[in-house]
Amino acid sequence: MPGLNLAICREGSTLLQYFINFIFEVKIWRETIRNLSAENFLLRILRDFTQEFLTKFTISTSILETFSTSVHKTLHIKEVNNTTPNTSGQLGPYLAGLIESDGALITPKNYSGTPSIYISLQEKDRPFAEYLKNHLCYGSIQLEVSSPNAIRFVIRNKEGIIDILNLINGFFRTPKISKLHAMIDWVNTKPGYLFKPIAKLPLDSYQLNTNSWLAGFAEGDASFQIRITEGKYRIVTTTFELSQGRDDPVLFQAYKPIMEIIASFLLANLGVTLVSQFNRTGKQPLWRARNSSQAGSQIVVNYFTTFPLLTSKYLDFVGWKKAYMLIVSKAHLKKNGEEGFNLIKSIKANNNKNRTVFTWHHLKDMYTR
Repeated sequence: MPGLNLAICREGSTLLQYFINFIFEVKIWRETIRNLSAENFLLRILRDFTQEFLTKFTISTSILETFSTSVHKTLHIKEVNNTTPNTSGQLGPYLAGLIESDGALITPKNYSGTPSIYISLQEKDRPFAEYLKNHLCYGSIQLEVSSPNAIRFVIRNKEGIIDILNLINGFFRTPKISKLHAMIDWVNTKPGYLFKPIAKLPLDSYQLNTNSWLAGFAEGDASFQIRITEGKYRIVTTTFELSQGRDDPVLFQAYKPIMEIIASFLLANLGVTLVSQFNRTGKQPLWRARNSSQAGSQIVVNYFTTFPLLTSKYLDFVGWKKAYMLIVSKAHLKKNGEEGFNLIKSIKANNNKNRTVFTWHHLKDMYTR
């Protein structure tokens, strides 16, 4: 957030004032404040300030520890089961998850090349790509050559590369962090590319419900399913599934830790399944985390209500959530008539790949810096 920091400097605000404002704006960081040492917490918040600016202020560890303790005692922040989207300050984690799921960071082998970052999306999500482009003020949208009905959101300009690296740095959770660090090394060492080096931050190890990373990650290979069994007994369940696959066996195994963390958070079962991939021979192994319990579905509802999806998958979630609430209220049972059950069937018939109507009003809740 270099632009924001510069504006703050010009207004003459103190570092402590900025720190206080940041705490109150980013409400979901309660767990982060509780677990971070004062030094590490300050590093994460102030990573975009110049060294010249930082030397003008001295805030002792004891002051920060006392302040963070005071925040916990005075702020009454709702847990992730609140119904208000938390988008302030969440653009970085969301983009990190999105890039780690269905994106790539391509670093040139030498300084004569140009680095690029891209995100793969379905053609139906072009309105989201356009909105993101306008939101960031850079990037381009291109057709995906190797896959039908797909597009890429591509960033190649210097300002965009630097901005994205600063936004996502510190929020990666998968082995793709090696690609992030490789690009940071490139921009740090290319003569004249940066005004100040970017510090390579480690994997984000905080709980998944502390930021929007999982929302971005789920935009890739996640699905909201409704399962209906009719017969003597009527069975209706909601299922959430998130998958990740890699061709390289070693890299595939390297994704196991993060998939275990996701499965544990969602109360899901984690397994490996083989699937056929477009334009490829043989089958690719996928890690698949799937939950089908009401407790697991409630966690999904809580999380994606707090940290909303932004592609058309948001619409699938909204329909799925309605079905889940009908199930919780037992409206689907025969003893309660057919209205609730028929509504669930209608939702199922028009969700996911069957969707023909798309609306984009939800983009007003786009994540901010």
